[in-house]
Amino acid sequence: MRSCRRKPRERGFTLIELMIVVAIIGILAAVAIQAFMDTMRKAKSAEFELLLGALGKTTKTSFVTDSSFPLVAGRQHPAGSACGKTRNVHAAGDWAPVGAAAVAWTTLDFRIDDTFYANYSYSPLVADSVALASLRGAALALGAASVVPSPQNVPTPVAAVAGSFVAEAVYNVDCDGQWGSLQLVGESLGGLPTQRLNKAGAAD
Repeated sequence: MRSCRRKPRERGFTLIELMIVVAIIGILAAVAIQAFMDTMRKAKSAEFELLLGALGKTTKTSFVTDSSFPLVAGRQHPAGSACGKTRNVHAAGDWAPVGAAAVAWTTLDFRIDDTFYANYSYSPLVADSVALASLRGAALALGAASVVPSPQNVPTPVAAVAGSFVAEAVYNVDCDGQWGSLQLVGESLGGLPTQRLNKAGAAD
């Protein structure tokens, strides 16, 4: 005698289940994209600390040999923004100061041989009475507008017996109109060279 067995009916996903899966995937994607953007931003910002750190070593060497930080003015270079260029980054050939600017940056032993994101400047402070803002590099020109994205809470060097300096990286790595600034402030306290990174403006 043959027994008849009823095959179980195949069941698919319901619309609600599919909507739940899509919602979960959307949430995970949003978190992953934000984490990816944060990682990319941190990777790009490593450039600023690396190059300013190299400049800091040069200024310390100068202080040891000459009892003074370099008294040359490295105007903000390049003059334009990286936004709008290929991959929104300066090409290696964009670091090509000329004339007095070239002499200043050569004296600082500062050069960039690879692609980069920020614009850099170096300003010596020869006396405490010199206002920090008056020694900033040239404004970064973006079309018809001039942008000077300087943080307002940069401390003025104190007791700069042998002179002080401010080196700065100005950047907009994601080209969203929000500019950031990372500054290396050097000063002489008690005849010893000290340096600190001011990250207060590094908020791009």
